[in-house]
Amino acid sequence: MKKIIKEPELLIGPNATGETGSLDGNEWSRPEVFDTIQKLMPELPYLEDLLVAFFKGAAKTWKRFTSEFAPGGLIDEATTEEREAAWMPPTNDANEGALGAYRVAIRRQPWLSEDQFNAWYMARVNKTEEFVQAVLTHPEDHKFVHKLAREGELQDKQMKKKALVEHNEARIHKRQKAAEKKRARAEKVGHVELICNKDEVSKLKGEALNLQIQAFKQAGAPNLQGSVSTLKADQKRQALVEAVESMNAGKWKDSRQSKRGDDMDEGDADEDDENEEESDEAEDEDETNEGDTDEESIWEDEDE
Repeated sequence: MKKIIKEPELLIGPNATGETGSLDGNEWSRPEVFDTIQKLMPELPYLEDLLVAFFKGAAKTWKRFTSEFAPGGLIDEATTEEREAAWMPPTNDANEGALGAYRVAIRRQPWLSEDQFNAWYMARVNKTEEFVQAVLTHPEDHKFVHKLAREGELQDKQMKKKALVEHNEARIHKRQKAAEKKRARAEKVGHVELICNKDEVSKLKGEALNLQIQAFKQAGAPNLQGSVSTLKADQKRQALVEAVESMNAGKWKDSRQSKRGDDMDEGDADEDDENEEESDEAEDEDETNEGDTDEESIWEDEDE
């Protein structure tokens, strides 16, 4: 390491070889990597400085890390049983190694699913193949394992189907609840008496203002047909004044007198109801694209 710090050309120079740059003096295990580095050197002006800085930092702790392996040290003099008892994983976080293995596996096999990786990784860590070769030596053993695997797949599909059914039921319940809310609102508006005095409607605020807007809309006021929930309070009061003037002038009549109790136009109940309905419809549309797909195709995609 000290040699590379003084002469980084031993590792990245044009004449660098495994004999000058490796610890064991053997040829590179991946010579194509060093060939690529040589080609990229003109585009990497700070590579040499970074390499020296790296080795300087590593040299400070390298001696301490390797001292326990020195002849006569604890590891050198430990028995086989003591070494096995002192074994510990290379990292204190088991997920850290698994995550690295997953990233490498996905890079090599991008089509690999998470379930497939988990099955492969568990088999490797648990040495399943060695167990199968040593213990499951009869054809009946393999048949039994295959049977368990099929039952597990069937159970998994049933769980997914149940989750899909529960999801659809929740959507239906949500829509029914929204419809009941709209009906209740329409019934409430249907019993609101129209205020035919311009001075009174011009002073309305809050819920009273919204109820009169909806009541006039339901009654058939021409200037209030369409969306009114986006109007501001002053605009709503002005619209009510115009509606009162046109009704008093005989240009229209309260249509609720002949069809009292009919539902009002859905989607224009009030500002909150409309916003809630729009968000629900957007959510339902997304859920429809995701949840109404053919069930078998969903599971096939996940299995793949």
